[in-house]
Amino acid sequence: MVEEIRNRGINPKDFEHKKVTETFFSKFSLEHLDMTGLLFQTGYLTIKKANQGVYQSTYILGYPNIEVRQAMLHNLVEAFTFKPNSIAGEAMLFMQDALEEGNIPVFVEQLKIILSDLKYNWQPPKPYKTEAELFNMWEGYFHAVIYLIMAYLNLYVQAEVAHHKGRLDLMAQTDDFLYLMEFKLAATAEDVIAQIKEREYAAAYKNSPKKVFLVGINFSKEERNVENWEMEIWKNQ
Repeated sequence: MVEEIRNRGINPKDFEHKKVTETFFSKFSLEHLDMTGLLFQTGYLTIKKANQGVYQSTYILGYPNIEVRQAMLHNLVEAFTFKPNSIAGEAMLFMQDALEEGNIPVFVEQLKIILSDLKYNWQPPKPYKTEAELFNMWEGYFHAVIYLIMAYLNLYVQAEVAHHKGRLDLMAQTDDFLYLMEFKLAATAEDVIAQIKEREYAAAYKNSPKKVFLVGINFSKEERNVENWEMEIWKNQ
């Protein structure tokens, strides 16, 4: 099931807060299998909130409890990175310690370990008509992997955070630190950091007592791993 989610290019964050209508519950076809429907039918998703409307009711789906969520996220990390539990689990423990200590170099080194076999293990099965479509697929793939890792570590995480000048790829918080992360493919880490500044993503966190890190990570589309990265401590607080 998790391999099918990966192969279809579904972003796992969509399962955290999935909005559906009443018709969702009456459609379930084995010939045209909807992944959200399958997760609901098998108990991995449940109704978290119901909104009764005049003409149509809507429902918010999500994981039924923390145990199911953590198990699914861990399995998704393994599927998306082709890493067994022993390697992925150990790397994520190091990543959690690094983020809690404000140690970005260790976080990035462990990310490289998790992604190290991706180049040799997977080609996207979906046919992409243009180079731009393939480019966007890979960029989204790396976004999904980092989101899965951060969410599994049980940090407070938000993906595609809307601001007045654009959308920040990812925001994550620990007790002492706040990380604003932007990811690009075939760019430069300097350009990624510059985008965070130009779009003033950090301005919304000016009143936060936490130390704010700006993190730009650039991935190589040939090696399918981190190519370069930059980190700055935001000084406008």
